[in-house]
Amino acid sequence: MKLLQNPDKQTILNEFEESLKKFEQSLGVNITIHDYTGVLYHLDGKRIFPKRNYHQCNYCMAGRFKEPGWRKLCVRDCLEYSDSQLIKVSQPYLKNCWKGVIELVIPLIHHKKMVAGIYVGAFKGEINKDIPIPEKYLSLYKDLPELPNSEELSQLQSMVTIFLHGMLATINNVTDNEQNLEHGRKILISRFIQQNASGNIKLADLAKFLCLSPSRTGHLIRTTFKRTFTELVLRERMILAKTMLDNDWISLEEIAERTGFKTVNYFNTVFKKNYGIPPGQYRKQIL
Repeated sequence: MKLLQNPDKQTILNEFEESLKKFEQSLGVNITIHDYTGVLYHLDGKRIFPKRNYHQCNYCMAGRFKEPGWRKLCVRDCLEYSDSQLIKVSQPYLKNCWKGVIELVIPLIHHKKMVAGIYVGAFKGEINKDIPIPEKYLSLYKDLPELPNSEELSQLQSMVTIFLHGMLATINNVTDNEQNLEHGRKILISRFIQQNASGNIKLADLAKFLCLSPSRTGHLIRTTFKRTFTELVLRERMILAKTMLDNDWISLEEIAERTGFKTVNYFNTVFKKNYGIPPGQYRKQIL
């Protein structure tokens, strides 16, 4: 019997997008991922699912960057309603956007924390009558499938959730192997900081989590990472900030708040110090 070799980490990461495309095709849907915490990014900050922050169905994309005001409507719909609603309730729900698209919105929960919003669709809904849709786009709207029944939606939610959690577990496994750890505390420290960097995290919080004294925890970090606790938190916040800057519907003010900075001016200063340019300029370069 011939044994197959395990694929290397880069091969695994490169195949995630292709696997997700095949999964979409099997279900007959498009899947959009709004990553709130950078959990679906590799350690070097590379996006594992490039361009998944945009709703890729033909009707959703049609006219978004051409028709006056449409992009603003899409941003407002996602940021001010859909994402905010999901973060508030942390429960799956159906959304109907201004353009008449229904999507199943699913929270991706990791370590009891919502890390991303998953949008599954697109299905035919009700178009906002106050916003005229040109006839050339309505033909695409008419091609949208009808909303599945409740049982089918429940199955769709389960399948997508299981699939994404499986990918997330694989990403974590690749990350762990990449770090070549000799013991588990480095994993625990890295994960704790990654999951809590956006809040008012303190060394004492990590020490309590590890059941160590703050002084012992600080020494452990310096010997293990060759950095201080503050430097690790700042590095994680910068990675998270770069992740959010990829999503053009999130304002700089909200990014500053979500990454633990008290003011947008302080956030701008720290970002420029780390990357050489302010966050607004960085966003223009990548979008």
